[in-house]
Amino acid sequence: ILSFVSTQRRKHTATQARGRTRVNIGAAFQRWRELKEREGLEVNAEVKSLNRGFLMLP
Repeated sequence: ILSFVSTQRRKHTATQARGRTRVNIGAAFQRWRELKEREGLEVNAEVKSLNRGFLMLP
């Protein structure tokens, strides 16, 4: 059984790791969610891939 301190330390480490991969899109968040819903995408990575495709168009 993990002690309270070790549990808190583990949670803190996980939060730090998650924070390193997050991107703040600020005001674009609502448009992001609408695009995700409109296109029937399930995960944010799919929206990111879709957006990258738009940026690479000639």
